[in-house]
Amino acid sequence: MAEYKGVEIDTKPTEAMAEEAQRGLDWRAEHGRGGTEVGVARARQLVNRQELSADTVKRMASYFARHEVDKQGEGFTPDEDNFPSAGRVAWALWGGDAGQSFANARKKRMDKIDEEDEKRFDRSKMERRAAYFEPGVVDEETRTVRLGVSSEEPVERSFGMEVIDHRAENMDLEFLSSGRAPLLLDHDMSRQIGVVESVELDGQTRRLRAAVRFGEGALADEVYRDVLGGIRQNVSVGYRINGRIEDEEDPDEYYRVATSPMEISIVSIPADQSSLVGVGRSAPQPTNHHIEIKEAKMADEVNLDEVRAEAAANAHTEAHRSAREIMSLARRHNKADLGDKALERGIALDQFRAELLEQIEVPTLDANPAAVDVKPAEQRSYSFGRMIQAQVTGNYSKAGFEREMSEEIAARTGKASQGMYVPDFAWGSRSGVMTTAATGAISGENVADAFVPTIQRGDLFIEALRAKQVMAELGVTYLGGLTNRIRIPSIATGASAGFVEEAGDVSDQSPVDGSLTLQPRTLGAYAQISRLLAMESIPSIEQVVQDDLLRSIADKIEYYAIQGSGSSGQPTGLLNASIGNVDISAGTDVAALTWADITDIVKTVEDANGIVNQAAQGWLTNPKVKAKMANTVKVSSTDSVMLLNDPWDNIYGHRAAFTSNVPSDLDPGDGGSDASAILFGDFSQLMVALFGAPSVIVDPFTNSKSGDVVISIMQEVDVGVRNTASFCKADEVSTA
Repeated sequence: MAEYKGVEIDTKPTEAMAEEAQRGLDWRAEHGRGGTEVGVARARQLVNRQELSADTVKRMASYFARHEVDKQGEGFTPDEDNFPSAGRVAWALWGGDAGQSFANARKKRMDKIDEEDEKRFDRSKMERRAAYFEPGVVDEETRTVRLGVSSEEPVERSFGMEVIDHRAENMDLEFLSSGRAPLLLDHDMSRQIGVVESVELDGQTRRLRAAVRFGEGALADEVYRDVLGGIRQNVSVGYRINGRIEDEEDPDEYYRVATSPMEISIVSIPADQSSLVGVGRSAPQPTNHHIEIKEAKMADEVNLDEVRAEAAANAHTEAHRSAREIMSLARRHNKADLGDKALERGIALDQFRAELLEQIEVPTLDANPAAVDVKPAEQRSYSFGRMIQAQVTGNYSKAGFEREMSEEIAARTGKASQGMYVPDFAWGSRSGVMTTAATGAISGENVADAFVPTIQRGDLFIEALRAKQVMAELGVTYLGGLTNRIRIPSIATGASAGFVEEAGDVSDQSPVDGSLTLQPRTLGAYAQISRLLAMESIPSIEQVVQDDLLRSIADKIEYYAIQGSGSSGQPTGLLNASIGNVDISAGTDVAALTWADITDIVKTVEDANGIVNQAAQGWLTNPKVKAKMANTVKVSSTDSVMLLNDPWDNIYGHRAAFTSNVPSDLDPGDGGSDASAILFGDFSQLMVALFGAPSVIVDPFTNSKSGDVVISIMQEVDVGVRNTASFCKADEVSTA
């Protein structure tokens, strides 16, 4: 019998399943339709009554759940025309109704085992483990200290002996190594005293170390001086548990877990006083230290009036903060009336968030073909590494789930992939539904319900792209799940009003309609890795695909969104669209940007009523213009205020983003190449459309002599400006 988390489960196919699978193979041979290569392989397993793995049983249950709808199609039952239909053949290949009952029963049993396993630890809460400073590694000049953070030393928990797995694939260090992870005091999120600068995972000793830098504020300086003086020497790490890891070498009482370290704290008394260097654990139960507290009667010394006054002041401050956040959220989603009603009713911030989500939640424009409906546990099992290794070797025995997902997407899109399609969930952090912005209706525009300020979607590929784009923070609109060319309505000229004489007729004041057409344009990127790496290192492959290739695709989308020519298959970018233009040189040469130019650019957009979404207003230019503005005085009579000032991300009250994708080699009209561009506008009116699903293609042959494997990612994408009045540029900016 097969084992699932230590529990025996009978996964040998029944005779009824074997008979149905053979019937499916016979039908497929006779009629030439139905099923995929994965289905044929599954049928052969069932015919031979091979014991199935737990993952295979789960995939069977998932398949039957997704394809239950096939029973409604013509030809599924013998009394209908075209029997057996393609859906009926595929259903038989997976064992038919007998296979469905078999898989569901065993899946239910495994789910119960999972639930029992989940009860042993709470994944949602932050766990803590103590550690120690590594001696002799304090850099007083940079205020940096090296710490030993964690090891695989087992620690007793309520559910058993917990072990943090220190293999790279099971410890998510993305946030802790990002340079943004906080150094806290006593795990208090409101008392940040520094930042985690770097982390090091030692694969040999199975230890995690970190370098932290203390801030220069009063509290941070106080703690840092205590560290130098040897007064504060205890450290604790906060982490989240991502799941349980099976290891055959672990004793039965061990629970090995995958984790995401989130913060490091300086603490007074760690709950675990382990003497191992860099190791110590802070358990959830109270420590065994006995701290004597002397009790004193002080009731007579308490000023109750002061206590009441302080409590009232705190309550007023909290109420004001909550009201401010409610209205901020309401305005961001064009629901100010909902915010006003919430304040009148006096509801809490959390309750308002729930009501707002219910108000803005609408169906997507279309079902995303890449958003395959599988459970989170199955999503986490998807591996780019296995998918790529299978394409290199031609052996898909370990990539059955990945292949099944690709074929499912191909069936939905009606388009075969040259390599393998990647489901939407594989691009995200496996954390569930993400949110993307959709188009907002221009004031007075009569558009379909699909065009609303926000759409809740599962487009994790879009979120992965956004995370790697500078321009995304400005509020660019992403449209995912598209399959064909689309037309988006816009208003070229708005409606106008006029007085009418008695008994006179109202003249035609209809708005002039316009539209934006978006169509699939193939964008690709590739990377070369050694065949040995492709065969042996799944984490490295995952990094290449999700980091290098994805960043390359994101960068090119941003590049063409800004300066696409509109010819040779390129989309028309902002700089080549018919947007507003401020001629700052009044000639054919470059000119220095002035404060008057900046205000004129904004005025051009506002005068044209181009702002649809207030929250998406912003500036976009390149680092050369940024540096020049930081050194250009705002008013000639003073040198204290520049065009761009600290914190260097705001111009004329609007956020600013900087990227080298904004050109600095434009021709101002004199044949030169020394002009830079700067853009202002409502970036919600810049549309990025993604068609179908990204496809990953592996080519082990082109560079076979050198032993390199070429990994390519292909995505159909288009970019367009919905409302040209929403943007204005100046493209003769001098940075000399």
